[in-house]
Amino acid sequence: MSRYSQSQVETQYIDPVAFVPNLRCRFELDGSKLAYFPNMRILDIGCSGAAAQQYNRGIGCLALIKNIRLMDARTELSSLRTVAPYMFFKTTNMSNSDAKSMKSWTRRNQQGLELDATTNRLGHLYNPGGPNTVANGPATGVLDLRKVFPILNQLPALPTAVFKNLTIEIEFESNQARQITTDVSGGAIDIIRPVLAVDFSDNAAVVNPLTSNVLSQGARWLEIEHDNYVMPTVITAAYAPADVVNVSNNNNSLGFIGKMVERLVVCKQIGDLTQEQNTNAVLGFSGLCSSQALLNESVQVRLNGRNVLPGARGIQGSNVKLGQLVDTFGEFSMNPGSNKYKWDQTSDLLNADNDGGQQDFFGIMLGARVQNLQIEIARDTVNDTSARTPSESQLNVNVYGEVHKQISFQNGAYRIVYL
Repeated sequence: MSRYSQSQVETQYIDPVAFVPNLRCRFELDGSKLAYFPNMRILDIGCSGAAAQQYNRGIGCLALIKNIRLMDARTELSSLRTVAPYMFFKTTNMSNSDAKSMKSWTRRNQQGLELDATTNRLGHLYNPGGPNTVANGPATGVLDLRKVFPILNQLPALPTAVFKNLTIEIEFESNQARQITTDVSGGAIDIIRPVLAVDFSDNAAVVNPLTSNVLSQGARWLEIEHDNYVMPTVITAAYAPADVVNVSNNNNSLGFIGKMVERLVVCKQIGDLTQEQNTNAVLGFSGLCSSQALLNESVQVRLNGRNVLPGARGIQGSNVKLGQLVDTFGEFSMNPGSNKYKWDQTSDLLNADNDGGQQDFFGIMLGARVQNLQIEIARDTVNDTSARTPSESQLNVNVYGEVHKQISFQNGAYRIVYL
């Protein structure tokens, strides 16, 4: 018999203690409970708006979350900054069946492919629900907080004798120009007041062993930390029609210095979001979260003064880079041509041909302490006069790394440190 049977674990639904419409909200967990369990989730993530709108096709209602963090009074236990690119990566980092049958409905995105019997092309066929109007009932989603707060995966419980003032703070993204919905002119949106669902126990026989385990062993986890930089626009107006110029951008990342880093993922968002629009309609998975494929891209990583990848230029070729990504992070659900720059067969294979070239991530295992980290991305540039030119345009490069952290306890107090 499970020790959690006989009503030893209950669920509590908590409203925000502070909710500033379209800006932020804050949840406080009642310290009168003996312990909370780590399977916390945010419910009713969504917004109301015009009936014709849909949530961002790449990450659905999660596009409404800009930053999120877990606090104990003034101490930050875990956080995720710049949520959209990372959650798009994680939504892609799963099987196609999970993407289309589970996450699409719980997060209101349009990931996961099926064969359209009418067009004989691949697409996301079923509408997962969108903002809609208040009268018609907007569709909302769910976020399992273990996906954004890795510490929760390593703690069996959060006893309130230790964590006395637990709070969760969310900063919202409500600017439609950021392409959080599929129509940037769809009228004002109103973010719905979310709800926090937590499981707790007031049974000392359940909580005391878990508290002893936490106090004696502490926990180690891989925090998702973020760094970013800009690849500048390449001016190609002076190029002759046949000119192809390889341009390299080398960035010295400062966000991970002195830290023990495991896996690293690089996401490249286009600086000019209007390139992912047709008038007011957002194309593909949006510029907010899509990682853009570049023309003949190569990537090299230099860790502590040494090249991590073979050769001066490192990995060259979109499928070689994809193989590196899969070897590092496992299974992915991607569209045909998702890592190809303006692939000419996309429209023959996809119902939404703008979905091509928008899932081009780079992943690598470092497994080392960082004293110096350089990321060099080279791309071919041409005099491209079309509306969408990611290989010449400014790119916002978001880098996410798994960083070792530890929490340890002494005399009822705790410390969180980098390892």
